[in-house]
Amino acid sequence: MNVTMKQKEALLNSLKRNPELVTGMVDRKCESRLKLAKLWDEIAQGINSILDGPQKSGKEWAKTWKDMKSYILKKEAKRRSYVQGTGDGPPPKIAFSPFEEEMLQLLTPEAAGLENIPEGGIYTEENPISEDIIQVENIEAEQDM
Repeated sequence: MNVTMKQKEALLNSLKRNPELVTGMVDRKCESRLKLAKLWDEIAQGINSILDGPQKSGKEWAKTWKDMKSYILKKEAKRRSYVQGTGDGPPPKIAFSPFEEEMLQLLTPEAAGLENIPEGGIYTEENPISEDIIQVENIEAEQDM
């Protein structure tokens, strides 16, 4: 039985509340693996409470997420490749559903077309972190004199 749209939406909403599962920023130590498994089991309980659709374990829902994520990122890569190949020409006929757009935004804000995302290592007046780094560098230079 295929995963229903209600289950996909429940999975996406659960992942929005647990971004460490999306980014993979969980240490792979024993305690973290147990935490990760526990989180997926909790997500599975919530999704499995939706009666229509398949009932899966936490590990199976993690695999479902991995498959959905792979599909969306491949689709986005294909779209970007097409745009670059046409010299920033007209948008391709690769359409994303509203759900896929929401997923894409969760995975990669820059892929979802959001603007004004700061790039690492570039100094701008709007980037207070860069200003702090420059101030520290100036202080260190003064101390070396």
